[in-house]
Amino acid sequence: MGVLTSGNIRSLTYEEIQIWKEHIKTHGLIQFINWYNKVKDINYDTLKWGDEIEMFMIKIIDEEKSAPLLNKAKDLLEILQQAENDNPGETETAWRPEMCEYMMESSPGMPYGGNIAHFNTVEANMTLRRKELLSLLSGKGENVVTVSTYPRLGIPDVFYPPIQFKYENNDVTRSLYVPDEVLNQLHPRFRNLAKMITMRKQRKVYGEAPIFRDVNTPNPFLEEVPDFAVEDKAVLKPNHVHLDSVVLGLGCGCLQVTFQACNVPEARILYDQQAVLAPIVMALSASSPCIKGYLLDTDTRWENISMMCDDRTEEELGLKPLKDQKFRLPKSRYSCVDMYISPDGEAFNDMPIFYHEEHLKLLLDGGIDEQLAKHVAHLFTRDPLAVYEEKLHISDEDEVDHFENINSTNWQSVRFKPPPPGSNIGWRVEMRPIETQLTDFENAAYVTFVVLLTRVILSYDLNLIIPMSKVEENMKRGVKRDAVLEQKFYFRKNLEKSENDDASYEEMTMNEIINGKGSEFPGLMNVIEFYLNHLDIDVDTRCTISQYLTLIRARASGEVMTTAKWIRTFIRSHPLYKFDSVVSKEITYDLMKKCVRISNGEESCPELFADAKTKTCSHVPESCKKMLEEVEKITKCIRQERKQELIA
Repeated sequence: MGVLTSGNIRSLTYEEIQIWKEHIKTHGLIQFINWYNKVKDINYDTLKWGDEIEMFMIKIIDEEKSAPLLNKAKDLLEILQQAENDNPGETETAWRPEMCEYMMESSPGMPYGGNIAHFNTVEANMTLRRKELLSLLSGKGENVVTVSTYPRLGIPDVFYPPIQFKYENNDVTRSLYVPDEVLNQLHPRFRNLAKMITMRKQRKVYGEAPIFRDVNTPNPFLEEVPDFAVEDKAVLKPNHVHLDSVVLGLGCGCLQVTFQACNVPEARILYDQQAVLAPIVMALSASSPCIKGYLLDTDTRWENISMMCDDRTEEELGLKPLKDQKFRLPKSRYSCVDMYISPDGEAFNDMPIFYHEEHLKLLLDGGIDEQLAKHVAHLFTRDPLAVYEEKLHISDEDEVDHFENINSTNWQSVRFKPPPPGSNIGWRVEMRPIETQLTDFENAAYVTFVVLLTRVILSYDLNLIIPMSKVEENMKRGVKRDAVLEQKFYFRKNLEKSENDDASYEEMTMNEIINGKGSEFPGLMNVIEFYLNHLDIDVDTRCTISQYLTLIRARASGEVMTTAKWIRTFIRSHPLYKFDSVVSKEITYDLMKKCVRISNGEESCPELFADAKTKTCSHVPESCKKMLEEVEKITKCIRQERKQELIA
């Protein structure tokens, strides 16, 4: 959720931020320039990586046949973080606060590295995190579930303990549906973000999500809102569900994968390749077919979050002539990336890039190359949202808080992250649109697939880049209902670089992209298998990886369902469902109970996955550690051989 500042701090008001925002932007750019020039030549021996899972806490109340979200984060986080605070950098797990009181963000305590056997520990670590959180949920029916969107999020009575909802008390979000009390109470950043998005927009946030039209869905479907909600009435769209709170965006969960590259050039390559992969993996992992008690005609949370984090003014939206703002901005600050940042991607930047000329000049004069300078300057078209008085005057030589203030609130599909001062962490790239799955097995499968693909791209010097406008189109297609089977995606036909680079692309099905289309295209999975066959992998790790890749293959081909399709099918098959697009409290109760049983391994679900019994273990065996040098040596040899072939 970005950088958190702790201690005795005072948050600036919106009016104060307007006074200081240019100071923050200018010094943020100076901080980036200074820090970039200090660390740009740092090299690390191996690619490191890790994951983040945003978990939901729920309470199953059998006597009421309900399963509300459990607001308990403020009571548990300090306990979860105790071990890490006592032994920094030495714990197996790490915990961080998230947007809402029913959420908790978990990650491995230390990053994974070059040892191929690390893939066999990912699932075990996820299971450990789940058990740690579960061990603190001692109340009757309290449990953990990992889905990206709670089906009835956006209905006031879905929280426990019950909240007496009063619209007039919602001074932060002004939402008609979600009480402000569910916003995280441990750190002011979260409430500040919610409030400042609304204040900068000069009205409450809003969005209209397309409803899934079932046989008994009213035509037209139109939500009712109170007469006093004039601004809401003005934006209602027929056959759409009305959303009006940042909670309906950032209150959804995700699975993120972060990579630490060996150096800056590699991080920039990773950023570009991950930007192309983002919509593909998003569609493959779809798990958000409903919100606010309605089935939607979309399967992921992405567009909902984008709408709920959209702080653009009417001028920036193009609804009024430009007066106070300089640009009309095409999209929300939560959106797909706009440009590539590696030399390989420069020719494919066909999207409009807006920036202030003085910002670009400052970066160029500071020694930042034009492509990266445009990327950073483009981020700085956005204003700071959460600012603290104690952090206004800081060193431009040794700190980067002003830069991160902007960088961490540009919530794009991929994020480029410089090393934080005072640490041994390197240049990182964060893949953001993956949706959480019900089980640790599935979540580990998606992480393994993305990380392995990254290693293959770097080892074989592959190139997935297509015009950025086509990546944008893929994101739009990837959110749609059953996109895995119903949509085609633009993808590069030739993955190998050559002297006369063949950058042609075409529309492919998900099955073709992942599993191949005969001699025309090998498919990403077959490239991964080729790579694995060149490594000396222990039997247990190879078995585990094989099961993960089998799941991804099956999701792409339609042999098994995505989580979104499975949830949709469950709802539409429920005896109480009236085929009117409504997801009732009792349907949600039955769904959550089933999700919990599946998550805890108490019930199989062949519609989602087959055999989930992997060989995962908590630690890399000593015998496997000795393979690390050999794996890295082979990987380096593959790279050198590939480069020699290109030269020849």
